[in-house]
Amino acid sequence: MGDEDASAGAADEKPASKAPRRAPARAPPSGPPGAGPRGAAMMPPGQTGHRRRSAAPSTPPAQEESDDMQSAVAGLAEKFSEEEADTAFEESDPIAHMVHKATKQVESSSGNEVERLQAEVEQLRAGLAGASSYIGDIEEQPMPPVVGEGFVIPDYVVGDFVRTGRLIHRDGLVHGISGTLSMLALDQPNLVHMTAESTRIGQMDEGAIVSGRLGEDEPFGAGGAWRIHSVLLAVAALNYEGRAACMHVQSPYTTALSLKDDLFILRPPDVAGQALFDKAVIVDHDEENLDDYLRQLSEGLKQSDNKVVISRGNGVYAVGATFDEAWNNAAALEHSMMVLYLARDAGIDI
Repeated sequence: MGDEDASAGAADEKPASKAPRRAPARAPPSGPPGAGPRGAAMMPPGQTGHRRRSAAPSTPPAQEESDDMQSAVAGLAEKFSEEEADTAFEESDPIAHMVHKATKQVESSSGNEVERLQAEVEQLRAGLAGASSYIGDIEEQPMPPVVGEGFVIPDYVVGDFVRTGRLIHRDGLVHGISGTLSMLALDQPNLVHMTAESTRIGQMDEGAIVSGRLGEDEPFGAGGAWRIHSVLLAVAALNYEGRAACMHVQSPYTTALSLKDDLFILRPPDVAGQALFDKAVIVDHDEENLDDYLRQLSEGLKQSDNKVVISRGNGVYAVGATFDEAWNNAAALEHSMMVLYLARDAGIDI
């Protein structure tokens, strides 16, 4: 009994001095501290698997996205037809599909340079057409009529003055406050409308027009040009069946060539000028002897086919049935004199 009790007590007691088992000691690692087995790459914590390959050169995100889209299209095209691949691509990623189609469209359009240039030309033409319409609206603004003592200047006549003034100013036939316009009224006999003295022809409005009767004293604001225009309008009316318009312009080439004292006739050297008139007569400018000056102007106008007469150093008086005809005569003469001046300057004997 004593031996059994001793055995049981020994079984119940845990040996206090018995040491736990230890793993057998390993040889120190041959590599640097923390390194894996020789020949094996280090793996980040929590990762296992095969040896990591060296990283490829970085690709810009935009290029990666483009490459991904192209790869997607190519992969789908292997399984489906082109149409089915496009439909599948659109369903899988609508945004990428839209970008891809736009890119292809731009590439296709840019490939045809002729069509692109034609489209640009059409766009420019459309823009110019719109601009021309806008400019026309500005230049041909509606003008109010002018009500005077016993007469009315219709709005379209006022508009004709304004339009012609801007036209001759733009052509360089007048500058600043130079130049004068006049015409016979169609609705009332012997009524003359004329631009007032010192009018800025290129910026005039209805307030710049004065009116009076042929053979009567000049109206207020008309100045010394009234008598000259009255006489030239009367001469022109005899040739244009009662209608007449007159303009005095300081066209530079014609005025320059008229400065030679012993020169009394200028002939157009160009074909276009010769088709309009054979010659343009030059008279000496002399407003101190006004009656003689008026006689010379009227005679010179008749000798120049009732179209133009040149006042030496003082520009051109041009007439016609309308402002358009008078402007055409003045502009044609100035062009011919420019040709003549340039030809002489180039040493061409004309």
